[in-house]
Amino acid sequence: MFMHTSPIYVTVAGRSRGRYRCRIFRYLMDRVIGMASRYPDWNSAAEKEIVMKRLRSEAVYEKLQ
Repeated sequence: MFMHTSPIYVTVAGRSRGRYRCRIFRYLMDRVIGMASRYPDWNSAAEKEIVMKRLRSEAVYEKLQ
């Protein structure tokens, strides 16, 4: 799996919409989590568990808000 991030800038009426960026990011991460959970070629069940736990960690996303 390959993931590339890029900032998403949204300006409405001259004002930045940071929360909108976070919602978009969360939507995209939910899709990545869904794809990762269905991915069949993990090296082990332990590897999948570690990755899924990290992807689902709210602490990772709290830094963004």
